[in-house]
Amino acid sequence: MAFGGYGTFVSAEDYVSGTDAQAAEDRGELTPMPAERLSGLGARLHGEAATAGQTEVARALTYVFGEGRCPSCDTVFSVAQEVEKQWD
Repeated sequence: MAFGGYGTFVSAEDYVSGTDAQAAEDRGELTPMPAERLSGLGARLHGEAATAGQTEVARALTYVFGEGRCPSCDTVFSVAQEVEKQWD
């Protein structure tokens, strides 16, 4: 999952290598969770970021608690659950 200068997307490969056309093919959709639908930790973190005037952080959190679509197999998944798996 990528957030930043290259955009906001899911990649099955190294998204910074290869041609621009190839990189675009290897990218999947990353869909944010609407802020009003966030709950639990997501809602709390988003609210704290927004209150502190950290609009970019608040916006990024909607993607962290949103969904991704794998460009290889077209499977939709919870971004937060995938991030959590990486930390186990």
